[in-house]
Amino acid sequence: MKATPKLQDTLEIFLEQIDGLEASLKEMKNVSPNLSAKINELKTIKIEPDLKYLQTMHARNISEFSEEINRLTLLFNQNQTSLKTILAENKLKISHFYFYILVASLITIGAVYFGIKGMNSQSQLKSQIESIKTYNQDLEGFIENSQQLEKYNKWLEKNKVK
Repeated sequence: MKATPKLQDTLEIFLEQIDGLEASLKEMKNVSPNLSAKINELKTIKIEPDLKYLQTMHARNISEFSEEINRLTLLFNQNQTSLKTILAENKLKISHFYFYILVASLITIGAVYFGIKGMNSQSQLKSQIESIKTYNQDLEGFIENSQQLEKYNKWLEKNKVK
């Protein structure tokens, strides 16, 4: 048979456990006032962050950003000014180019006009020369046929001397 614990043994174990619980409760009572004191102490503590460092960092960042903005603004203005001067130079060059094209066109048109006028006057002169040649040949033929060749030669020599 199994040995059953005696009532006295069970009570002794129970009493030992109660003593352990009493000691734990005493300890808790000792900890509880300390803990309450610490909680009250924490409640009285005011946390005041030192914002001076953050303010100086913020001010330094603002000044650096403003310096960078000023630098970029100056650079932008310089670039804009140089682009305007380049644009003005290009406009001037383009206007000169158009002027030169206009002058070249006028010279070409004038050359073509005078060339055509010269060709027309040359063709008119050629036709006049041809008509004068035919007139002279007809006149010579008439002079030879009318036997007035000697009178004509004398008249020609007379007029050459003058």
